[in-house]
Amino acid sequence: MTTKLHTKAIVPSVALDEYGADIFRQTVEGMAARLTLDRASIPLVERYAMTMMTWRTAARHIAEEGIVVPAKRSRVPSVNLWTSIERKAAQEARTLEKLLGLAPASRQMPIAANPIAADGSLISKAEQRRRGYLVVGPDEDAA
Repeated sequence: MTTKLHTKAIVPSVALDEYGADIFRQTVEGMAARLTLDRASIPLVERYAMTMMTWRTAARHIAEEGIVVPAKRSRVPSVNLWTSIERKAAQEARTLEKLLGLAPASRQMPIAANPIAADGSLISKAEQRRRGYLVVGPDEDAA
């Protein structure tokens, strides 16, 4: 059983395109299923979705233009500037994946202190126990 905090599902506070919104939704749902989602991690999930959008845009430009392109003024072949953007976005995505517990090596992170479901509702300790998680302390509704 979950206790409702808000009636609306968790939505990003930043503008995301369709791809970014899918990344945000999938990440929130995955973290909620593993009980690692809490209110403090929502801005990191938003940043992760924005980073993945940037990475995808850079990858698309590199695929269309190539890694080596002629310079605008001199027409001398040079490395496409999008490769630097793609590399930095990939590095940031890896860092955020570790922080959010999305990388395979970090999926064993402990559950959040106040885990929330994908719809924004707080998951009760009784529900956490039902799912097989080790929970310390009494249930909120046991009193």
